[in-house]
Amino acid sequence: MKKFFLFVLVPLFLFTAYTPDPEEHIRFGAPSGSGRILKKTGYVLMYGGSKKNPLWVSYHLKKGNIPEKALKNGTFTPDKALPPELRTKRNDYPADFDRCPMAPAVDLSYSEKTFKEAFLMSNVCPMEPWLKRGIWKEFESKVRAYARSKGGAFVITGPAFNYAKGKKKIIKNTGIYVPTHFYKVVLYQSDDGGMHAFGFIIENRKPEKKMTAYGTSVDEVEKLTGFDFFAELPAQVQAIIEKEKGFPKDFLL
Repeated sequence: MKKFFLFVLVPLFLFTAYTPDPEEHIRFGAPSGSGRILKKTGYVLMYGGSKKNPLWVSYHLKKGNIPEKALKNGTFTPDKALPPELRTKRNDYPADFDRCPMAPAVDLSYSEKTFKEAFLMSNVCPMEPWLKRGIWKEFESKVRAYARSKGGAFVITGPAFNYAKGKKKIIKNTGIYVPTHFYKVVLYQSDDGGMHAFGFIIENRKPEKKMTAYGTSVDEVEKLTGFDFFAELPAQVQAIIEKEKGFPKDFLL
């Protein structure tokens, strides 16, 4: 009973209609960290100029506004909101890596403007092709479906750079760091009105296990990244939901 009481302290208007505003994407707090905050219509991100990667990208999958497919094929473009020396270009990526938007094009296909934002290079990380076209794509689809079933969700996603000593990897002549891992954290409201969250961590290489093996807690993602997620939630709620391990029972249905 005590756990339920803590959950219902969170306002139940969480997923009602809203006027589009970048602040909506970080309603429960922007993760800590050092970098440039870029606010787009479809998401908010922190860009790590020293690594030329987004460090985190936060966005709201809003009820009634969660697409099932991309509008069309997109074109990757440099982000002019960054100074020239920090920008990356589509041709900076060799064939060894796919350009992977952290806020996916499908998720942002509810308008022409947000769809184009998905292809800004500030939203892109170098990902191993087997990962991007396999489990990562599958997981993105599962998150969208789950958000629809729960009336929406808040998603934060990005890379991690957990290099062994002296083993950092940088794409030649670009300054673009290659992540060792990728993560997602998902915050949603269950049918009983309670707040819940789960995490996902996977290495940036060809996966050897099924998607279910990579489900984890928000606490574990925080340990990997050093970020504090959903810091605007009451501390009691954070303490409970960030310890929840693995995927919800109905996530894979």
